[in-house]
Formats: sequence, structure tokens, C-alpha cells
Amino acid sequence: MSALESWQEEMRSAWLYRRLGAAEPDPARGRLFEQLAAAAERQAGVWQGLHRKQGGAEPVFTLTARLRVVAWLLRFIRPQRLRPVLAAMKVRGLSVYDRALPGHA
Repeated sequence: MSALESWQEEMRSAWLYRRLGAAEPDPARGRLFEQLAAAAERQAGVWQGLHRKQGGAEPVFTLTARLRVVAWLLRFIRPQRLRPVLAAMKVRGLSVYDRALPGHA
């Protein structure tokens, strides 16, 4: 995978994590997804730097149809209920639904 493709994947991950964080009814879980978004954005910055060093043009962020559909579904279905879909997309951080977070029953 090229630096540009890696940048695009990290940016798409960050975008989806932000939607997950916003859709998550539990504030602690929402913050975890926000933290994952920030980490993905930092990693995207690394890939963007490498892409520039290789002489690449300024990358343009694009969304896939799959991401758009998942974001649309999040408007109606809680992230936990979409876990199988998110797992198939290899979304990290889904283990927050395996256990209670500290301070939560």
C-alpha cells in the first residue's frame, strides 16, 4: 500500500471514529472513539509527510460509499448494534462493547 493509500485509510478511519463517537450514547465510549479519531489523524499526518517526501501532490480526502452508508445507519442504529458491520470493516476499538467501562455498570 502506498503512502497516499495509507493516508486515505487513516483519514477514513478518523472520519468514521468521529461519527461513532457522536452516535455513541455513552459519553465514556464516545470519548474513546474521539481518541481513536485523533490517533488516526496523527498517523495520517505521518503518511502525508512521507507522501510529500516522495514528491506527491497534496492528497484529497474522499469517502467510500460503504462509509457513507454506515454513517447514515448510525443516525438510526446505535454503534453497538452495528458491531458486526463495523467488525467486518476492521474498525478498531470495538472491544469497548465487550466489557463495562470503569464507573459503568
